[in-house]
Formats: sequence, structure tokens, C-alpha cells
Amino acid sequence: MVIETRDPTPAGGRLPAPHRSAPRPEMGWLHRLRSLCVNPSAVAVAVWLLALPAALLLPRAADLDPFGQRAWSLPLGLGFAGVAVLLSLGLLLARRRIAAAAMAALSGACAGLLAAWVALTLQTGLTGTPFGYGGLLGDAGRQTAMATRYTVVAASSDTWVPGLPAEYPPLYFWLVGRAAVLLDTPAWRLIGDAEVLVTSATIVVGFALWRRLVPPWVALAISALVLVAFGDPRKPYEVITAAVFVPWALAAIGRPPKGRLHWLAGGLVGGLILLTYQAWLVFAGLGLLALVVRTWRAAGDRRRYLLHLAGVAGVSAAVSSWYVLPFLSAVLTRPAAAVSDTYLPGSLQQQALPFLSATPLGVLQLVGLAGLVLLRRAAWWATPLLLVVVGALAYRVIATVRLAFDEHTAFLHYTSNLYSTALVAAGVLVLAHVAPVLAGRLAAQPPPGTGAAALALAVAWACYSYSGAWMPAAGQPTAHYAAEAHLEPLPGGGYPRFAPATGRTPPFPAYAIRDAVVRVLGPNPRRVALSADERLFAYLPWPGYTTNSPGASGSLVQWDRREAEIERLASITAPARFADASAHTRFGPIDIFLLHRAGADRWTWRDQVFTASQFDPAVWAVDRDLPGDLVVAVRRE
Repeated sequence: MVIETRDPTPAGGRLPAPHRSAPRPEMGWLHRLRSLCVNPSAVAVAVWLLALPAALLLPRAADLDPFGQRAWSLPLGLGFAGVAVLLSLGLLLARRRIAAAAMAALSGACAGLLAAWVALTLQTGLTGTPFGYGGLLGDAGRQTAMATRYTVVAASSDTWVPGLPAEYPPLYFWLVGRAAVLLDTPAWRLIGDAEVLVTSATIVVGFALWRRLVPPWVALAISALVLVAFGDPRKPYEVITAAVFVPWALAAIGRPPKGRLHWLAGGLVGGLILLTYQAWLVFAGLGLLALVVRTWRAAGDRRRYLLHLAGVAGVSAAVSSWYVLPFLSAVLTRPAAAVSDTYLPGSLQQQALPFLSATPLGVLQLVGLAGLVLLRRAAWWATPLLLVVVGALAYRVIATVRLAFDEHTAFLHYTSNLYSTALVAAGVLVLAHVAPVLAGRLAAQPPPGTGAAALALAVAWACYSYSGAWMPAAGQPTAHYAAEAHLEPLPGGGYPRFAPATGRTPPFPAYAIRDAVVRVLGPNPRRVALSADERLFAYLPWPGYTTNSPGASGSLVQWDRREAEIERLASITAPARFADASAHTRFGPIDIFLLHRAGADRWTWRDQVFTASQFDPAVWAVDRDLPGDLVVAVRRE
């Protein structure tokens, strides 16, 4: 590009009158329509929406056992075929020297089709089961309980305990719960669909944000490979926010050549991140602060940059206020004790340095890390990305040192998902930056289509890796999150049709429990329940007294004190005193006890033992005939 710098004023000192030509008709609505039709992001969304119904219906129509190799061949074969077709089309268009706008539109079409393929893969893995990945065990069950809770409340709410605001970001679960109300469908039946849709949408959303910063084909490669680095469909809200967070930080806080994201758009995206999964902002906080200082120091108009940041922060705060403000208010006015980060998983320090693993993804991340260091002065994105990575690594180091002195992990094991995502993006950017430079220095002219072939190979590998990771494992069918969706028992009895014969999750008679309670309290009971099995709250929107694990409890719940109250109740043997004490605990009444049957007259919640003699028949209606070694006691009206 040549920039004209000479003075346009003629020798006479007078500027010529401007030439007023008739307005060009293509600059009106027709031009805008044409621009939209070749806009890669718009094309990606349109193609995704058009292909999505087929991607969701095809696995159901094929009706293949997801545990067989034939099922895996469906997404794998279609993925490879799609890559081959699009590669051939791209090479053909390149040879014919098609306009750059048309080639960019093709990249958007590829992103939309790849997103639909993700939906096809995940839907194939869930064929035959109404549950989502992970079934209703552990975190998967608690997430389902959150969605179920939002079928009866619209304001920010704790998953179990009534009267407390949400501590965990609620947007994803709120949307599932409210959709369940609109569709008149139990929320637990929508979790799998939500996982498929949101994980699939990650490709399109990530592509749209990256395309503002880098060429569209590079954005496509980043979107595809980032999902391999972190694409866990059990937590699609984490996946989509991780894919969005890195380009958002560069576009809204940094100084990209094409201009920053408008403060309103940046604030909307930031607020949605806070509502969906705010931990990425915490993990990268030090890096973001360093990025702000660096960008401010380099800004030509520092006041304008600060006003931009204020706009982003203000809009983010406004968008997230219905979740953040109730929680902050409760923290300031109620007793609180953080216990959810006291759980020590066996994988706590695994994947701490994923860029040193001897895998294609690990090599790509190592290339990204090295490139970020070496290209800090040559590429605008290198330093901002490096600051995000270093910020997340610094958080992990600080949290690891802290853990040595107390019981709190500060969720340090989740940080690797953030810097893995950032390093994969960095690896793609480094290769795209270095390859043409090396070719020029070596005076080597690569064969036509080399770049397209490399991209096709990367996307094909991404398809192979992702489908292999999230389809049920044929060799070990019970040791897989997709398998757990099939091994989960149905609430009315039985199992999904393709459930393996071994490794099944113990039955949970949700409908029988509901009927036993309704017989006593009438329809739609809203009494507080203490349940030895948390799956109760995944199926029924009843308030709970507490979770069964401190690692799943919010800081406002005061889990230790509630456990102490349950221990006190278990020690009261006189039926009248027990009935009164359970109705007047420090945290309100317990009107429903769902306990494990450890013997004819011994019933348990965790390690607390209750006896049949504590439940006076005049006060409690007890049903001992539930399947699954469960017993339910309901306080009479």
C-alpha cells in the first residue's frame, strides 16, 4: 500500500471544487446484502443453522449402537469426506483465482459445517439415552440439579438451599431451566441437547471473534484445534467461554491492528463471560492487568483508552449484575465459608505443563509458547497472548504454594484449560506467521495448495481426535463420560436401550419417591429435603437442606455447620424430640428424609445413622418399599 503524502493544494492556493457524482446504487441495501452474503461470520452462522437439523436427526435416524465401531464410523467418515470435498473445492477456486471475498466466505462455510459436525458427533454418542454426558453422577448431576432448580425460580438461586443466591455462574443453567418450562419438558431431558448445541456453537462463536483479529482461514484452524485442546461436552459453558475469552481479551483490551472491539460489544461479551463462567477472568487476572498497563502506556490517547476500559467494565457489570450483586450482597451480610475448593482430585497436578507432552497438540502448544517469546516485537498478538498465558501460569503457581499451607486448591487444576487454549491459538498464529517468512528466506516456492492441504490435514486430525475422545470407548465401554449417559438408570425403572450389561449405575426410583411424597403433601410439594442421593434434585425441583459433599457446596451454605446439625439430629433418639428438633434446626426445617437402608431399621446419610424408631408414625409417613435400598420419611401436614 502506498500512502499519498504530498500537499494536494494546487499552485494557485485554491482547492478544486469537490466532484459530486451520483450515488452508486450498489452502496445501498443491495451492497449491504452482498457484503453480508460474503461475510465469513455471517456465512458461518447461516451454514451452521442450516446444517444443524440434519446433524441432530441423522444419528437418531441411523439408530446405531453408540458402543459399536459402526457408530463411530458415522461422524468419522462424514468428517473425512467433508474435509476432502472442501479441500478439493478450495483448490479448484484457488486455481481459478476466485476473489478473496469469496474465499473468505468459503472459510465461513467450513466453520459452519465443522460446527454442525461437532453436533453430529456428540449426538451420535448420546443416541438412545435421554441423559447428557456423565449421566447424573458427580458434577453432571449437580449441573442438572441447577437447571432443574431454575424451572421453578427465575432469580439467581442456589442449587439446593432456598433463599440463597447463586455462587456458581447461572446463565447456562438458567437458560436450560427456562427452556424446560417453555417446552413443558423436564430439565434433565434437555441437558444432553444443551451440551450438543453449546459445544457445537463454540466453533462458530470462536471463529467469529478470531476473524476480527486474523485472516479467516487462520481463524478456522484456531477454532478447530482449540476444541481438541478443551472441548469437554459435560461443561459446554466452560468450553465456549474459554474459546471466547482469549480473542475477547485481545480485541477488547489489547491493541489489534483492525481496531478494538467497541466498548459496548466488549462489555456485552465480558458480562456474558461473567454470567457463564467467570473463572477465566480470575485465572488470567494478573495477565490482564499487565496487558492493560502495557496498552495504556503505548496508547496515543491514554484518556480515550481509559474511557474505553470504563465502558467495557461498566457494561460487563450491568449485564452480570443480576448474578453478581445478589451474591456480593449476601457475602457481605451473611456468614460465609469457602469449602468448595477443598476437594483434592487425583488429577490435581496432571496437565500442569501440557506443552511438554509428546503429542501433536503438545508440540503445537510448545511451538506457540516459543513463538510468543520470540515474536514479541514482530507480531502484535504475541505479547498480549503471552501475558494471558503467563498470568494463568502465575495464578497456578501461587495457588500451588498456598495449597501447601492450607486445604484450598483455588481450583488451580482448571487453569491448564485456559493456557492450553491460548497456546493452541498461539501455535497456529506462529506457524501462519513463520511459514511464509521461511519460504521467502529460503527462496522456495511451495506448490500451489500447500496451505490448503495443511489446513485440511489439521482439521481432519481435529475431527479424528475429537470423535475418538467423545464417542463411547469400544474397548472400555464403562469408563467413559458418554458411557455414563447410557449407564444411568431411568427414573421410572430400567436403563437406556444401549446400556452395557456391566458397570451400570445403581437404580434411583425418582418417580416412586415423588409419588410417595405427593401422597402425603399433595402435588408440587416445596418442603426441604435431606437426601442421601443427590440425584433427587436432578429430577425434582425441591429445596434441599445441604449437598452431600463440601466440595459441591457454596460458601453461603455453611456446609460444616449444617453437617453438625444433621449429626445432632441423628443422636436424638426420643421420637418427639427428634420431630421437634428436625422442624427447628439452625437452618430451618427438614420435612423429607431420603436415606440409604443400611439394615432393617438403620438408615444413613453419609456416615450419620438414623433409626426407624426416631420417626414416629403419627408425625412421619415412612415408605420402606422403594427399590434401590432407599427409604423416604415425610413429615405429615
